[in-house]
Amino acid sequence: MAERILTFRELLKPDKAFTVTDDLEGAIQASKEAIVDEITKGVRIFNKTKQTCLATDWSKESIGFWLFQKHCQCPEVKPFYCRDGWKVILVGSRFMHPAESRYAVIEGEALAVADALDKSRYFVLSCSNLVIEVDHKPLLKVLGNQSLDDIPNPHLLNLKEKTLCYRFCIVYGPGMRNKAADAISRHPRGNTNPEKLYLPDDNASVCDYSISSAHHDILASICMRDCDTCMIEEPAHLTALNSLTEVTWERVRESTASDPVLHALTELIEHGFSTSQDDMPQHLRAYYHLQNELITFDGVALFKDRVIVSTCLRQGVLFA
Repeated sequence: MAERILTFRELLKPDKAFTVTDDLEGAIQASKEAIVDEITKGVRIFNKTKQTCLATDWSKESIGFWLFQKHCQCPEVKPFYCRDGWKVILVGSRFMHPAESRYAVIEGEALAVADALDKSRYFVLSCSNLVIEVDHKPLLKVLGNQSLDDIPNPHLLNLKEKTLCYRFCIVYGPGMRNKAADAISRHPRGNTNPEKLYLPDDNASVCDYSISSAHHDILASICMRDCDTCMIEEPAHLTALNSLTEVTWERVRESTASDPVLHALTELIEHGFSTSQDDMPQHLRAYYHLQNELITFDGVALFKDRVIVSTCLRQGVLFA
C-alpha cells in the first residue's frame, strides 16, 4: 500500500496545491479497490483442520483479540513467523468495565484471554490445535499447568476456571510481534461502559435446604418415639434445623455493602490507605498492616483468598 498512497502523501506538503485531477481520482479508485482486495484475501472462513491461534492483549482502558489460522506450508508453526501465511478469522474488542480497569496487569491479561475465548467459542471450543499467544510471560504458568489450589488471587482463579473447558497451549510473543491485538486493544469499538464478563458457570444453582413439612413430620415421629435411649427433644432440634440458612455470595455482597465498617474498608482498599495508621479511623486501624494482602472482588473485601465476613453473618458462618 505504500506505493499506492505515495500520491496522497505528496498532497500533504504545505507548498503543494491540492487540485483534483483525473489522475488523482484514478488513484483514489485504485486505492479503494486494493483495500477491498486485501480484505477479501485476508479474511478466511474457519477451517477446523488448520492450526489456529488466538492473540490477545490488554491495555488499561480496553482489551482485544485476533483469531488467525495458518494457511501456508511453512514447517514453523509459531504464530506470525510467516508474513503472509496466517489469515484473519475473527476480530473483537471492548472497553473495560470500571471495576476491571483497576485490575493488575496479570489479571487484565488473563481477562483478555477469558473474554476472547468466550467471544470466539463457536470456533475454538472443540479446537484441538489452538495456540493462545500473549505478551505477558507470568500468565504462561497461571493459564498453563498451575493447579487451582496454587492460585491465591481470586481474580486469577475465577478467570482460569473460565478457561478450563477449552483445550489450548499458551505461548509468549513479544509485543512487537503481536501488533494486531496490541492495536485493537488500544482502539476498541462498542459501548464505553460494557457489562462485566459473566459466563454460565458464574451463576451457581442454589438449592433450597429449608425443611419441608414432610421432612418435619418424619423428624417429629423419630423424636417422639417411645424409647428409653432416645433423649432427643423435638422443639430445640427442629428449631435449629429450620433456622439454618445458606450464606450465599449474594448475601455476603449485600451485607458488605450495608456494613459501614466493611464498606469503608473496601473504599480504602480500592483508593489507597493513609500514609500513617494514626490518620485512619479507630475501627479500621487493625487492617493497616494487612493492606498489601487485602483486595476487593465484586464489592467484597478479601484477605488473600479469604472473605472478610460482616458482623451480621459471622454467627451463621461459624455455625455452618
